[in-house]
Amino acid sequence: MLDAFDLNGWLQLIDRGIEYKAPVRQSVNFVDGSGISRRAFYFNEDYGSLSLRIKKLQSEFSWAENPRTRTRRMVSNVEVIDDSVADEIRRVEVISNLVVFCHRGDEAQPRIISAQRQDLICVFGATARLLRRNVLLDTTVLGVESLSIFL
Repeated sequence: MLDAFDLNGWLQLIDRGIEYKAPVRQSVNFVDGSGISRRAFYFNEDYGSLSLRIKKLQSEFSWAENPRTRTRRMVSNVEVIDDSVADEIRRVEVISNLVVFCHRGDEAQPRIISAQRQDLICVFGATARLLRRNVLLDTTVLGVESLSIFL
C-alpha cells in the first residue's frame, strides 16, 4: 500500500493507539550499549500525527514530497512471535528487515534506507491492526534530506 501511495488504505490498518517511532542511532563501543537512543527520535508519532501527515502528503502543500518520492520496499527475514493464548484477540510480534529504495526527481541512483522493524499487531477475527512499530535504522546518518516517507 505504501509503495502504491495508498496512504488511506494503510491508515485503516493502523490502531488508534499506535506508537510509531524511529529512535536515533549512535555509534558506540560494544560495552556502552546498543547505541539506540531512548530520548531522541527521527519520528515519534501517534494516530493523530500520522493522519495529519497523510492529509498533508495528499495536499498541494507537501513541498518535501513534490514531486513525490517513488519507493520500493523490500521486507525480509520476517519472524513472527505469537505467544497468545486467547483465540479471539491475539497480539503478535513481528520482527523484519526493511530496505527502502527512494527515487527522487531525476536522480540516477536511489537513496537506500535499511532498518529492522519491530511491530506489534493485534489480530481479532479476520482483522489485524498495527499497534506499535519501532524502526531501528541501521545508519547513524540518514543520507536523505527528510524522512517524509513511511517506514
